[in-house]
Amino acid sequence: MAAFYPRQWTDLSILNPLPNTADSGSLRELCNAASGVDADLIEDHAVIAFPVSFRWETLWKTSYQNNLEFIRQLSERADRICFDAMRFHLCRLAVPDALPARAGQLDSNQMMAGALLYNAAKQEARVLGGAAFTHIVTVALGCRL
Repeated sequence: MAAFYPRQWTDLSILNPLPNTADSGSLRELCNAASGVDADLIEDHAVIAFPVSFRWETLWKTSYQNNLEFIRQLSERADRICFDAMRFHLCRLAVPDALPARAGQLDSNQMMAGALLYNAAKQEARVLGGAAFTHIVTVALGCRL
């Protein structure tokens, strides 16, 4: 199950997002902060929300490269949950320029992607961001909605 929210419709501040800071001493957090991806930037895009299970504490102790891989995995999961069906039913598949971008891709730089993760038990959110996609397949013109 997934929920879609239009651009600038969500108020992610109610999820208590903890900022990535450049002075944390963690290379992973420094790289996430340097990406420029934060809750405000994510709010400026359409948002897809869906549940996912993972080890919260482990994700913040792993490498930045593993964080980027996790963003790619979340994007692939969004494709499987709903985007593949949307592309098939609503888009002109023969024209790659008419297909929507990957879940998580940013309009300002399509190599960059972001994800906001929320932990209800801790009542906090964290943002992952960075150059998760090494190439661009679409120009994200969208579907006929």
